[in-house]
Amino acid sequence: MQRNSAKITVDGRAVCWLGANFWSRTGGPLMWRSFDPAVVRDELAMLRRHGLGMTRSFFYWPDFMPEPDRIDEAMAARFASFLDLHTDAGMTTVPTFIVGHMSGENWDPPWREGRDLYSDVWLVARQAWFAGEMVRRFARHPAVSGWLVSNEMPIYGRPDPPREAVSAWAQIMRDAVRAAGGHQPFSLGDGAWGTRGAGHENGFWLEDAAVLCDFVGPHVYPVGTDEIRQHYAAAWECELAGTYGRPVVLEEFGVSSDHASALHAARYYRQVLNNCLLAGATGWIAWCNTDFELSGQDPTGTTRSSCISGLPTAAARRSCSSPRRRRSRDCSTRST
Repeated sequence: MQRNSAKITVDGRAVCWLGANFWSRTGGPLMWRSFDPAVVRDELAMLRRHGLGMTRSFFYWPDFMPEPDRIDEAMAARFASFLDLHTDAGMTTVPTFIVGHMSGENWDPPWREGRDLYSDVWLVARQAWFAGEMVRRFARHPAVSGWLVSNEMPIYGRPDPPREAVSAWAQIMRDAVRAAGGHQPFSLGDGAWGTRGAGHENGFWLEDAAVLCDFVGPHVYPVGTDEIRQHYAAAWECELAGTYGRPVVLEEFGVSSDHASALHAARYYRQVLNNCLLAGATGWIAWCNTDFELSGQDPTGTTRSSCISGLPTAAARRSCSSPRRRRSRDCSTRST
């Protein structure tokens, strides 16, 4: 059987991404308000010591674009520092522009006022402007290795939008990135839920994404109690996502401490990594880099699974001083 084996290329060379979605433990989705370079440096160093080379990062839209024609320069400066910390750690990152959905909740900038994200011409222009502004600021930074438009846009946008509206929106966003100088690999961040495995149409068709995007990025989490489905669902989605010949990056996957013990979670990671490699995947970005201890802060205060899906647990960070000890039985860690 012949499988898709396309690879992501950066500056003309094939790369294999192995990393984690990144929110700092100091603030989760609100990390830019309380950005602590020392903590982020430590978090990146932990990832690097365990063999990870990249992250997926997020422009939390309400913070970075508080008004329809203004970028919060303090937030942008903190993101620039974030990129510098990646360079210092020998890592890269893939920034995500339209982060209005995160961890089970939707978070609008106040000026959106209910406008449609796909078909309201003014709002689409505002999204494209924001993406272009971020690219103009950061595209030349050596830590930037790619671009994503959104985080699970099918949840943030209206239900069942027309395919034509979604594909036009995606093209406008792609063109804005390229016009601003973004030469790195580009994709939508939609979760590749347009595969038939999603069970319904959501306006995001893989056939359209394959024309516009440099890679396709499934988001897959274990559902139910069937062990075979748990271990092979991500590989199945990667197989489907590779139908049109684009590189496939498993853009989100993982498991929370409520769903599995540390030992069983590590086995799950090994199964997913191996099975998706056999299914043609060329990158893996786990959810996420760390547990949060933010019980009083939304969305992590209301969506428990999102704050206990980190690769290391909070206890492991406190009690372990080296990567070898973090892998020991005395430390609750999900690293493989």
